[in-house]
Amino acid sequence: MRIAPCIAAGCAGAAGGGIRALAGAVYFAHFVAVRILANPGRALQMETSYPAPVNQLLSLGMPTTWREGWLDYRGMGLSDEHVPSLIQMMEDPSLEWDAMDEDADETPYWAPVHAWRALGQLRAEAAVEPLLGVLHRDEDNDWAMSEIPDVLGMIGPAALGPVRDALARAARHPDPWEGGSLGTALEKIAQGHPEARDEAVSVLTHQLKGYGAQDPELNAFLVTSLVELHAVEAAPFIEAAFVAGAVDESVSGDWEDIQVELGLLAERTTPKPRYRLGFDLPDLPRSVVRRDPPPVHPAARASQLRKKQKQASRRRRK
Repeated sequence: MRIAPCIAAGCAGAAGGGIRALAGAVYFAHFVAVRILANPGRALQMETSYPAPVNQLLSLGMPTTWREGWLDYRGMGLSDEHVPSLIQMMEDPSLEWDAMDEDADETPYWAPVHAWRALGQLRAEAAVEPLLGVLHRDEDNDWAMSEIPDVLGMIGPAALGPVRDALARAARHPDPWEGGSLGTALEKIAQGHPEARDEAVSVLTHQLKGYGAQDPELNAFLVTSLVELHAVEAAPFIEAAFVAGAVDESVSGDWEDIQVELGLLAERTTPKPRYRLGFDLPDLPRSVVRRDPPPVHPAARASQLRKKQKQASRRRRK
């Protein structure tokens, strides 16, 4: 099971496999997170009206989180001619959670999620830069951080160059979340389009070579993506980053874990380390074991988890 960057920082030894069941439960709680609502008293005032059939997305409400549960947006009549309106909806500030009145109907505010999913199904190359802009502007949008890598993967090789450039910029950011999501985007592009695999591995490896100037968590996210692509050719560079102490092993596991994952070792030759988590796991609600999220905002616990991860990350960098 793939552990998303937003959750992996708290999942010890992810590459080793022993924590994956727990990581999956925590990942679910994080995956369905939305930002805590702010600025009460502001009613929905649409920045623009949307033509049919794009306007249908305003009435769909909260989507399922799982990829196989995504709606068939083409079946709703959406096509290439609607790409500009879908991009506009995805970026519409009046549809941001901060713009929602405390007592308002939440249904329209899920439209941007449906919009970027539709853009992925349409393989809309024109949406690549706007999608990257969403990631950059709002790293607290957990739906975007978790889903936009999948959307970019659906769009395919046309996104490689822009994602590469965005990753290079994000690597200079003090928080690793955007960079981790961009690494996952490269991974998704390669998995969906095997002809792009070598270039994606090259980009990830090149970025990892800068490990000395990058956050150890970001380096761990890059390592995890390389492992997911079974990039044995990157092993010397991965090892160098571990030897330098530049990889957060509570995210990726240690170098021995990585060797096992890549098939360079049959099994561990030393006891598996016990990693100390940088935050306390919350009490997970019973809903996390369900396949679909509950029909209410799960923001409270998941947003606290997110904040604890970030606080722990910043403490380690001091």
